[in-house]
Amino acid sequence: NLYCKTLQMYQDGTSQVDSDFILQTSPSSSATTTSLGGVVGPGNEHALKYECKVRGVNSDGVEGADSNTVTAQDNVGPGLLTPPVVTSTTVTITFSEPVREVDAETTGNYVLTGTSAALTLSTAVYDTASSTVTLTYTGGTITSGGNTITVTGVKDVTGNTILVGSNTVTF
Repeated sequence: NLYCKTLQMYQDGTSQVDSDFILQTSPSSSATTTSLGGVVGPGNEHALKYECKVRGVNSDGVEGADSNTVTAQDNVGPGLLTPPVVTSTTVTITFSEPVREVDAETTGNYVLTGTSAALTLSTAVYDTASSTVTLTYTGGTITSGGNTITVTGVKDVTGNTILVGSNTVTF
């Protein structure tokens, strides 16, 4: 028998246990795999982590001792989806998965290089529902072509850091 419990992982990296271990599959089932659902909760505000254990069942239907607990969770960092949405003063970037709001709203995590590099990043506002951050620049107008934004220091809700190689957008 396979027993699992769900933990909610919040934007700040803390977690809360949602349940005790619950039976997911048993020998009477013909399933060879078990789907535990998505890793993102309602509103993209938290992720789910699962802890599972197995109990053997003998021919009389009596369960044995628990196995070691195994944890299943997201272990891949977020990336950036392209292209960004650009206006004269803003750039909106979409992350590939929900990220920690405090990281997404830290202006020091974004570096603009290229033809608009002289502009100053004044705010970064994260929208949890769409996993987007809108960067607002002052000191002029964003020009088209030849610009790159590099993102560092941003983690997803399970604590994985943004992937190098997937952390830039060009516009």
